[in-house]
Amino acid sequence: MKKILAAFVILAAAASGLSAAVTHGKTAGTVAQKNEVKKEIVIRCADKDVPILLGSRLYIMVDSTPVSLDVTFPMMASATCRLTPKYASYFKQINGGMTVYYGSGPVENPEKTGMTRSGEMKTAAGIELVSLLGGTFMMGGRDEDENAQINEKPVHRITLSPFWMSRTEITQGVFETVMGKNPSSFAGNKNRPADSVSWYDAVEFCNALSIKAGLKPVYIISKSRKDPQNTNPSDTLKWTITVSANADGFRLPTEAEWEFACRAGTESPYFNGQKADKDYSWFEKNADDATHDVAKKKANPAGLFDMTGNVWEWCQDWHDESYYRVSAELNPAGPASGSEKILRGGSWINSGENMRSSVRNWSSPAEASNNMGFRVVLSGCRK
Repeated sequence: MKKILAAFVILAAAASGLSAAVTHGKTAGTVAQKNEVKKEIVIRCADKDVPILLGSRLYIMVDSTPVSLDVTFPMMASATCRLTPKYASYFKQINGGMTVYYGSGPVENPEKTGMTRSGEMKTAAGIELVSLLGGTFMMGGRDEDENAQINEKPVHRITLSPFWMSRTEITQGVFETVMGKNPSSFAGNKNRPADSVSWYDAVEFCNALSIKAGLKPVYIISKSRKDPQNTNPSDTLKWTITVSANADGFRLPTEAEWEFACRAGTESPYFNGQKADKDYSWFEKNADDATHDVAKKKANPAGLFDMTGNVWEWCQDWHDESYYRVSAELNPAGPASGSEKILRGGSWINSGENMRSSVRNWSSPAEASNNMGFRVVLSGCRK
């Protein structure tokens, strides 16, 4: 979705004392409410189908002064903002119903606000991460895609908050460093993706990596209590795993985050076009029945490698074939229960049809196969 940015021009007052003249930019919305404690302002979007995106320049006119705001949390019909630090003193003068305008250019001095830009990189606990600033996209298999399955439909609008995603699938070398073991069937090369990793293994890895990075683990794991939400009769483990709301550590991507990252703004069946391409993916046509070193193929438009092919990637969600019909629009977390966990992206053993951005796969959380691996994410967009 394109950002809608319109320039505003301020003509400085002349020495003679004439008032400053302002040509306003396009209306972004109006002030809906203020949070006095957090010093936050909620903006109601002027057009609910064009949400205010993170990184948009916004301003409010207060006594002929354009007071700028930084977007901190974009949603479908509203956005939470804070006044740019140098205008913090104007907070009390902001009132409900005031018009909010789009300004020109990106956020000023992102280093000072702590924000990052889409596509920037950072390293945490030895993991290279790429920033994805969230936003709105259409999720699912399009009608014009003749290979789209019923569980990929209907296409539905999703809006996501910002997150960081690991640039590659977690490698055998990283997995062994963090966990002290390497379960991979294609062992012997630490730059290949870790394979034969169950969903439980991936979740434990996320917690261990969080601790290594000095972050609060996301998952609360109880191995002694059977999960009542797990309806899989073949899963003898059924660990009860819940998500800590206040954690800042590593986790698996939600299915929506994964597809958003894979598509990277594209609408075609494959992020690279209309068909699977050996320049981007390791799959049955070029993988020679094995995994390969990560980042040897071209990256997708978001700068992420092996988003399709090499190994299937675990997501956080339970699978439900009909979930897309009832999915929340904002940051969907998947069904509350199920018997299998979602896998995305295809693998070395699969055909080109499985490289499509909308393809969904699933398996028991206890299953560990030589074509299954994962990558990790961190919530937020702070540096």
